[in-house]
Amino acid sequence: MSTNDDQTPSRPDLPAGWAVVRVDQAGAVRLGRQRSPDQAMGEHLTKYIRAANITPAGINLDDLLEMNFTPAEQQVFGLEVGDVLLTEASGSASQVGRSAIWRGEVQPCCYQNTVIRFRPHLTTPEYALIVFRQMAVSGAFAQAARGVGIQHLGASRFAELDFPLPPLKEQARIVAIADQRLTEIREAETRLQSALRLLDEQLREVLAAAVAGELVAQRDEELSERSRTPASAARAEPDLFGQSERAPNLEGFDPVLPAGWAWSRVDGAGEVTLGRQRSPKHERGKHMRPYLRVANVYEDRIDTSDVLRMNFEPEEVAIYELRDGDILLNEGQSPELVGRPAIYRGEVPGACFQNTLIRFRAYEHVDPNYALLVFRHYMHSGVFKSIARWSTNIAHLGSGPIKLLA
Repeated sequence: MSTNDDQTPSRPDLPAGWAVVRVDQAGAVRLGRQRSPDQAMGEHLTKYIRAANITPAGINLDDLLEMNFTPAEQQVFGLEVGDVLLTEASGSASQVGRSAIWRGEVQPCCYQNTVIRFRPHLTTPEYALIVFRQMAVSGAFAQAARGVGIQHLGASRFAELDFPLPPLKEQARIVAIADQRLTEIREAETRLQSALRLLDEQLREVLAAAVAGELVAQRDEELSERSRTPASAARAEPDLFGQSERAPNLEGFDPVLPAGWAWSRVDGAGEVTLGRQRSPKHERGKHMRPYLRVANVYEDRIDTSDVLRMNFEPEEVAIYELRDGDILLNEGQSPELVGRPAIYRGEVPGACFQNTLIRFRAYEHVDPNYALLVFRHYMHSGVFKSIARWSTNIAHLGSGPIKLLA
């Protein structure tokens, strides 16, 4: 560690003219005043900032509370324009040290001890904010935080952290360029979110068209071939092709299907089975097998990064073992994700499945890949959500007849 002419330490990895100081050398650090019941009333009720008011977008003034600050306390804990405020604690270490600049939006205003105030001396508020945000995203605040459950940055630990200090003119240039680039990032993020929304809309439209017969033109030879189907074969498909006059009353479906199409209950198109319940007695045994659960089944994708095992007796394996082409659906999920489906393609050989999943095993006259499109449409159009049943905050699809299949 070397020093410059002002005897402030510098680092060889920093540009010439820069120095490294402690945070409390770059500005004054103070923890806010503790809230207590006896301060809820008094002659000097004053609005104050708490951690909940500090957001990534800045200071949120929608829910400012009040407590009593005497004139002397207002001198100590009052906020001034240019103060940088940081959250002192959070249930998540990654959220500790969230920061924003006070612009004097409310006067007078103080702050609580869930907030640390940094009042700049050797730096500008805008440059200090950039430094503190970098400390947050780099994990420096998370490493400094302490606590069980609630992570506390602590004013003293914060004060001792290194603060990279360029000359004031360079600070101004850094802030200008950083603001420009961060603005470009926010604009790009907005465009990306808009594009993703359009992709979601297109996904829903494609899935809806696929199950309504609007993607592929019906061929005359296919229709005539179906009309020549032997009676014995027709009897093998009564649920799928015997209900064309009975349209479902489900949002997102046109009751009129193309010629040659029909409505069927899902259990008429394939075998529907709920998985085996997990219990302590199955944690050990002679017949341990991998099994898939809701955490493994994403939309059109099986995640094998965290596959668990439990005991399945041979007679249970006959019921719950998965085959290539089985479709697994989330049985219990948030309302928007209930019924989330994916095809099992043998990713985990010999795997069974838990009762957080429903298995759909298509009959011979149903293509599993087409059934997957239908189930994805059910999820995106809200059909699964509309038939799910609630248990606390989880929507359950159940393993009974899952309405109708186009």
